[in-house]
Amino acid sequence: MPKSDPLLQLVFRSVCEATDGHGTVKSIAADAQAEATKGPLTGFLALFGTDLMGLLEGPAAYVVACVDNISADPRNSGLCVLREAQLTDRRFITWSWHCLPVEQGDALANLFAERMSRSLYRGV
Repeated sequence: MPKSDPLLQLVFRSVCEATDGHGTVKSIAADAQAEATKGPLTGFLALFGTDLMGLLEGPAAYVVACVDNISADPRNSGLCVLREAQLTDRRFITWSWHCLPVEQGDALANLFAERMSRSLYRGV
């Protein structure tokens, strides 16, 4: 990959359509990790109840392909890109997955999702 390839950062939110509980979450986590190791992607994916929040960065083609795969995955629905930006330097050095032990509607999850959404909307 040439140095001149622009880096793209996408922040997105979707809903996890988990029907078999923790098994689906584990399979989403495993697939996300496998996808991240295929190419030069960095960022994170976090699950709060059924809300998935993700930030991906890397060469544009890899980032777009990964988001397209997530969008097409029947375990997710309603994918919405909250922010798209070109970067000169990465913000993350690796890939990580977080599944926070909170139920949908929990005050901590709602506060985090709301604060993150507001910050991203303002471009902060």
